[in-house]
Amino acid sequence: KLSKLLSDFEKKVLNYYLEGKSYQEIGEILKRDSKSIDNALQRIKRKIEKMR
Repeated sequence: KLSKLLSDFEKKVLNYYLEGKSYQEIGEILKRDSKSIDNALQRIKRKIEKMR
């Protein structure tokens, strides 16, 4: 169910985050600023909270 709520970008960010990569590393892989990664993870956390 969570996968339906997440954008493709958010799914990629979450997968890398769960692998233990830092915001900086994820940003480099996805060619985004680390702040974009932080924002995506905040959105993901909010979506998970709404599911509860």
